[in-house]
Amino acid sequence: MERWMDTTHTFHLLVGELTVTPLDFSLITGISFGGASVPFDGGLGFYPQRDAYIFEMLGFIPEMKGLSIRHPELYDRYKESFPLTSDEVDLIARSFICYLLGSTLFCSSGATLPLCVLPALEDLDVVSSYDWGSSVLAYLYTSMDRVVRGGSCLSGIWPAVHMGLLIGFGVFPRLGYPMLRFWDFSRTLTQNQGAECRGWLNELAWTDVDASWNTPPGVRLSRWVQGAVARSGMCYMMHGPSCRSWFLGERVLHWWGGPRVRMVPVGPPSSMLRGRDVVSPALGLDLRGYPATDLISVPQLSYLDDFARHRLLKRLPLDGVPVI
Repeated sequence: MERWMDTTHTFHLLVGELTVTPLDFSLITGISFGGASVPFDGGLGFYPQRDAYIFEMLGFIPEMKGLSIRHPELYDRYKESFPLTSDEVDLIARSFICYLLGSTLFCSSGATLPLCVLPALEDLDVVSSYDWGSSVLAYLYTSMDRVVRGGSCLSGIWPAVHMGLLIGFGVFPRLGYPMLRFWDFSRTLTQNQGAECRGWLNELAWTDVDASWNTPPGVRLSRWVQGAVARSGMCYMMHGPSCRSWFLGERVLHWWGGPRVRMVPVGPPSSMLRGRDVVSPALGLDLRGYPATDLISVPQLSYLDDFARHRLLKRLPLDGVPVI
């Protein structure tokens, strides 16, 4: 995380910028991109009829924690239930989806799910048509931003980040640290291992990186991946639960299938650090996105000599590595 930049949503390496793109994320998790934005409602927790609405959606009122519900109660409530009517089927289905979202896609250390997700589950027939990929990736990016600003732990599907790095680097040192082998209780990262990992990143060269998802000739991508391909070639704002987060495709376009010539991207959007404050009409344009190819190739700078060497994070010292 020490190389994650909350002003670009990329990892700054000596070889350039690298991130988990929508295509990476979709291929790793199976979650598709594209469709209408998920209709989150950030004001739901303040509605006078909030409790009545929760009861109507879930069939009971679970324990609350701030503006979130504790999702383990949803599982405990219905794990042995057998629905007799269509209304009961909907209640159990919503509760299960909430439990699934809270324990995987929007997971947090507090075992909670933001209330703002409930309106997206009102009509179960259209739930699958929403752009869940962008919402989940926005949640992950926002969590990573909080960590580099002093937060204590990651939320969301953070293993996808490490899988993305494994794919990008071919073989990450020791295939495990810092966090991929989460099932191994002896996984503690010692200071020596941290220094080794940091030193390896310090010496990373262009030839060590292969983050290309280029499709072989004649191979047709599955339908569920095509939306992620389109989104990876854009600069757009992703709408998540109680958060909005930018994906800047122009900064990593050359890795996965755009122009192979590395070109300098334009500066990040001025709203990068205040995404939740962006209002219409700019918000509508930002959510639709802009072609990444329109936001690259600053002519007065060369990528290697000027941009990569002077604008990105440099080598980090091998002493003082924290133990996690």
